[in-house]
Amino acid sequence: MKTTDAVFCGEVLENVVVVGCGDGNILGFNLEDDKCMWGYGADQTGAVHCLKINDDADCCVTGGEIG
Repeated sequence: MKTTDAVFCGEVLENVVVVGCGDGNILGFNLEDDKCMWGYGADQTGAVHCLKINDDADCCVTGGEIG
């Protein structure tokens, strides 16, 4: 998988891995072909240090440099 920066955290959700990167991005990768399916800028000042996807898989909470 090619990420935008160092990976600080991640979670697996069925066939997708969601990672938090050092540049503040959250990326979603398809585990079958390792391709990035989407990205989201979650932290504008630094790294995403932790993330958690809820049990219904409809919410992702992150923590990072911005607080």
